This record gives sequence, C-alpha cells and structure tokens, in this order.
Amino acid sequence: MLTFRQFITEAARSNKPLKPGITIDAKDHPAYRNRTAKNVGLLSADDVDEAIKTHPESHAKQQQGNEPEQDSIIGARTNLKVRDSTKKKLGHSVLVASIHQKAEEKQRAANRKKGLAVKPTPGATSHERNTPVCTGGNVLGYRQAVTVDNAHFNVSQGAREKLAKTSAEGRKRDADAKAAGITLKRPSAKGSKTIMASIDGRYQRIKPEHQQFHGVELHMNPVKHHTFVDSDNNAVHSADRCVYANGRCFAQGKITYHSEESMPKKGGDAPTASKVLKSKDDLKSEEASETYTTKNDKGTTRPIPEHS
Repeated sequence: MLTFRQFITEAARSNKPLKPGITIDAKDHPAYRNRTAKNVGLLSADDVDEAIKTHPESHAKQQQGNEPEQDSIIGARTNLKVRDSTKKKLGHSVLVASIHQKAEEKQRAANRKKGLAVKPTPGATSHERNTPVCTGGNVLGYRQAVTVDNAHFNVSQGAREKLAKTSAEGRKRDADAKAAGITLKRPSAKGSKTIMASIDGRYQRIKPEHQQFHGVELHMNPVKHHTFVDSDNNAVHSADRCVYANGRCFAQGKITYHSEESMPKKGGDAPTASKVLKSKDDLKSEEASETYTTKNDKGTTRPIPEHS
C-alpha cells in the first residue's frame, strides 16, 4: 500500500502529459499523399446547409452563427445525428464536422469581448491528456472542414470499450440468428449519444476554399482500435496540424506516435489492433499495409463515431 506521500507523488505525476514516442515529418512518411478538395469529397456550403436543415436541433444551433476564436481549443467530430437524418430524408448520408468547445474556452471568449482580463491557457491543457474536448463541450456549429493546430487524437476508453463490446455481441447474435434461419430486428438508434472520440486542438480560421488536404490519413475504428492509428495500426499521439473533412482526418507537419509510456490503457478487455511504433523503419505505405481503411463494404466513408 502506498504511503500518503507516495500517493500524492503518484497523483502529481499522473497529471502530467506522458512522454510520447517517435516523431516524423508527414512528408517523410511513406503514406503521405497530396489531395484535392475533390479527392476528399469536400462538401459545398449549400450541401452543408441542406444537410443541417434535415435535423432541427442542429439547424437551430447553426443559425446562432457561433465561430470559435482563432487558436481557441476545440474538438471536432462527425455529427452523426445529421448523418442519420440526411440518410432518412435525402436518401444518402452527409458527413459534416461538429465543433465543440470547452466551457472555460467559451468563457474566455466572452471575457475578451467584454474587455475583461483573460488568464492565459495553461501549457498542458486538457486536450493533451487523452480526454476528448467534445465530451462535455458546447456545440458551436458545423463545418464542411475543420483545421486544428497542436492536434491531439483523443478517445474516451470507457465509451470505446462499450461500443466495441456491443458491436462484437451484435455480430455474434447476427451470426447465430443467420445460422438458425432467423431474421433479427435491429434496435432503434434513437436516444442520447455519448462522445467517444474527437480531434482536439487550436482552431484555425481557414475558409473552406483555402483548406489543404495533404498529409497522412489517420483512422479510428472503435471495434478494432482504442486509439487513432495510421494505415498500419500504429497508434498516433498528436500532430502539428490536422484537417478533418468528410469524416476523414489528415495529419500534417510533425506527427508524433505513442510510446509504451503514453499509450492509453484500454477501458476493458475488448481487443485492439493499435500498437506502438518501435522504429521509423517499420512505417509502411498504405498499399503495403494490411490496412484498416475508412471505406466500408459499400465504399462509404466511416466517420469518427459516437455511441448511444
């Protein structure tokens, strides 16, 4: 059993960012690609407006016209409510990025507008500690593309564990039912959703037409991974910049991988393919990897999900 002094020491250590692993320039990565807006299927402003209007709650939020301040800490993810409503009402799914902001960041912005003193953001902020900013954050609005600097790829391990197990159990039920010649009715997806993962960092006010989509594409499939990964399942910690568009995530500048020390602990016993990159020589191109891609069997992009 730890003494009180040891307990305090360990608690202090746990509050510090753990040292990550290997860093590589995205342009030196074998999976680096140049892409155009057309390559990534970037939505037009009209497409976004049409999609948002299919979901009244999201449309009301968008009408408020909130724009995060430059360099304020936000979290980006796919709005699955809009995805589901567009599939139902338009006949196809539309993926728009949802922007969340921590309450304290929102207060900072309000104080600036009032001319009040604003304390500087701490050097080691919450988005650097494997805690998704989207969890408990305020939804500010929706975009076809979002760029953040000092990007951290965060996953709520408890939410991921629940989703991974639910998916595994569902597949087993389906397989057993199919073997028995039974058709199962899928449960309704209605109800509140819990944020599972988000791309967090300092918001960059960049117009859609000026967004750049070069870089290394990262993935996050909660059934297979408990972290964001590259095409060869190497767990990614952070990047100088990340652009998120159409459910896809492109890391730019310096990309830092997880070390054994910084690798997040799983929330349970659900399996994971996420692994620590041991050497730069182990990096592979997408074509050379036994890769998990962002495409499902129908060729549709898989978004960073929530779970209900």
